[in-house]
Amino acid sequence: MTPVELADEPAEHADEIRDLMTGIAGLQSYCLFRTETGCASVTVCENEAAIEASTEAAASWFRERTGEITEPEPQIAGGQVITTV
Repeated sequence: MTPVELADEPAEHADEIRDLMTGIAGLQSYCLFRTETGCASVTVCENEAAIEASTEAAASWFRERTGEITEPEPQIAGGQVITTV
């Protein structure tokens, strides 16, 4: 499965992903979107525990449905929110 095809799986199960992520304490916002090369997400959490829980929940969901994602290797970046609208 190519990374672009991989984006079809969450698109078909958006409600399931929404339910999974809204159950995570401390999660403030989760946005999953298509890119030219597959998909990406932006997650905003209140604390480190929520970040870890949301990352693991999303990774587990993908692994269960698509297998281990290795190409391209998922990248995780973190930082503090400067401003929101």
